[in-house]
Amino acid sequence: MDCERGSGSLRSRCDLSQLEVIPARSSVTKGATLQLQVKAHYSDGSVEDVTKWAKFASADETVAKVDPANGQVEIIGHGKAP
Repeated sequence: MDCERGSGSLRSRCDLSQLEVIPARSSVTKGATLQLQVKAHYSDGSVEDVTKWAKFASADETVAKVDPANGQVEIIGHGKAP
């Protein structure tokens, strides 16, 4: 059974099972960039790209800068993320 939708494309009668951030892990070098993506997995088995609704932040801005609106990551230093 598909979930019913509320206003816009937001789901109103479906349970969120999991949020997935892609890539889950990454090893990149200083100067590299990468794009984060967020997918919502629902109880009916459907999957939806919800990146545009996610807000992003860096745990260490001396290592990586993240655009909070779109998840674009720029590696600016050496280090590890938790």
